[in-house]
Amino acid sequence: MKKRCVIIGASPETDCIMLSRLLCADDYIVCADGGCRFAEKIGAVPDMIVGDFDSGEKPKNFGGELLVLPVRKNDTDTMFAAREMMKRGFEEIILCGVSGARPDHNFGAYCTLKMLADGGVKASICDGGMTVCVLNCGKHTVSGKNNSGFGMFPFGCAECEVSLDGFDYNVDHAFLTAGMTLGSSNRIFSEQATVEVHRGTAIIFIYSE
Repeated sequence: MKKRCVIIGASPETDCIMLSRLLCADDYIVCADGGCRFAEKIGAVPDMIVGDFDSGEKPKNFGGELLVLPVRKNDTDTMFAAREMMKRGFEEIILCGVSGARPDHNFGAYCTLKMLADGGVKASICDGGMTVCVLNCGKHTVSGKNNSGFGMFPFGCAECEVSLDGFDYNVDHAFLTAGMTLGSSNRIFSEQATVEVHRGTAIIFIYSE
């Protein structure tokens, strides 16, 4: 079984060049609704297409697995796809094409990351030069080019307790609360930078400028 799944969303701001560089030959590719347009642009053949097709036409002559969802439902197409891939045992899931102009869609994608992280899946959003991850308790190695921008905030909780090593601003057992911006505007200064979450849950943003 393929270990990594890439879910492609339908955001009109999807960076096709970045997407083509991200995909590997052995990835399991899932297109959420209109995300199949971007797969077609870069010549990627999805293994599965999921959606209610309110942002694109239902694909014709598709040889993979097609899951048609009702328009009125509790989960977004992306969340449904992520739940389905978690059920199928994927160890890593990357979401692309899920960030854009609508803040509610962006936040919904972050909620999808939390659902996956709570289920023990390594998950991230890779869009427009930014990587977003949700981290539960434990020590995590942060990947990113030296001097990449970095931000971190509590997510799904009132506060989180964290330690940072290998950053411009290192901290030891610092408390970040939902009503503060202390975790913004940091930088990664080491290829072996680590984030340790001692309590709570954190969302991190890694970006290049």
